[in-house]
Amino acid sequence: MKIIYTDPTTGNLCVVVPVYDSIDQGFYADEAALLAACVARNVPDGVEHRVVEDNEIPASRLFRNAWADDGSSVEVDMPKARAIHMDAIRVDRDKQLAELDVTFMRAVENGDPDAQE
Repeated sequence: MKIIYTDPTTGNLCVVVPVYDSIDQGFYADEAALLAACVARNVPDGVEHRVVEDNEIPASRLFRNAWADDGSSVEVDMPKARAIHMDAIRVDRDKQLAELDVTFMRAVENGDPDAQE
């Protein structure tokens, strides 16, 4: 089981994983006490949360920051996922453009119109 809530500052879905070994070690009497302690420690006051089974969380973490909880399931928010994907493309594109910019500026400095093309 996991505890999920939406972070009020970032809007991202947060997943809290309780440490079940702490029940065996005598820190908590049962699962309910463990979950209550995890909520008290990790979920900000006044923020709604819910307890979900492990299989309710998407298996792929590729678009982890695009997860959204509609109260009954955790899904990937496609507009957010697209923005995350575009940001990754921009990082790669900017790196490639910076490399081409150096080559182009050298061609300009050398007055080589063929290299500028």
